[in-house]
Amino acid sequence: MSSHPAPDRLSTRRPATLHTVIVAVQIVTRHGVPLEALLRGTGIVPADLAQPDTVISQAQEIIVFANALSASGDSGIGLAIGDAIPVTAYGYRGIAMLTSPTLEVALRLAFSCPLLAICYFDVALHACRDEARVVIGNYVYRPDLLVLNSDVCLAAIRREIFGALGREITLRRVTLAFPAPAHAARYEKLFGCPIQFDAAETALYFAAAELGSPLPLAHPHAFEIARQQCERKEAELAHWMPGDIVGRLLAWLYENPGRQDYDQLGLSLSTLQRRLRSVGTSLSEMRAIVRRDLAVRYSNDKTYSAKKLASKVGFRRTESLNRLLSNDS
Repeated sequence: MSSHPAPDRLSTRRPATLHTVIVAVQIVTRHGVPLEALLRGTGIVPADLAQPDTVISQAQEIIVFANALSASGDSGIGLAIGDAIPVTAYGYRGIAMLTSPTLEVALRLAFSCPLLAICYFDVALHACRDEARVVIGNYVYRPDLLVLNSDVCLAAIRREIFGALGREITLRRVTLAFPAPAHAARYEKLFGCPIQFDAAETALYFAAAELGSPLPLAHPHAFEIARQQCERKEAELAHWMPGDIVGRLLAWLYENPGRQDYDQLGLSLSTLQRRLRSVGTSLSEMRAIVRRDLAVRYSNDKTYSAKKLASKVGFRRTESLNRLLSNDS
């Protein structure tokens, strides 16, 4: 049996606000990348960026990350994106963190609300004797974006810790469960500590004593209100379904990459194509994005022959799959 989760459990039915997309836009456009190139294939239009509470699917956010990586040519762009996300960008989750009594309470609450943050990983806090570590793991999204998503997550957690405390702390080390990438030297510059690649887990290490540090903005009443709001919002997002046309189409395509009918979307083909054009994308582009993602995701699974892999992602012939992948290289 394949160990890969079903695609609809990955990103098409999991929500994300536009906060991280907005930060990515700010960072990447400084590289001279046109906004259109960053938003291509997402269904997000420039006017949406003025409404940061808009909810999109993680699949759409992932396309933004892939575009950022490709268009900027900067393998370390994820570090810059994560480091630019302030605690306050997370709404009630950010308020709850800032008003928590201690750093440990703030982190445990934050990590218990993954849908309110960047949740491409399971995030856990561990403390043993004099050392604490925040571990990110169980990544089940696009393998080609593992490093970028790890960078965004780690840099954002670092920023959260410093933001909640109102000061920087000394990180003891950072371990990364992947080989040194092209931007390896930038980790030590950002985190200010030794970096270990090819490690058993991806984690930030610091003194356990910091967990008991009182937070400067601690406020019991405000914290309780924010904590309850976090619980309610997390429960709402757990039942979220995409409502925009691109989000709905992505969910359908991930489940049915080879299907050519779209009756379940409740739209005629011509109407579907017209609405996609209105948000700057097309049916063929959406199909190519999904098929390319699935091909990369399953290509390392040795149980799939070339023919079986082509069929899995919706092609009748392996030549079509090879052509899709070669066009992306």
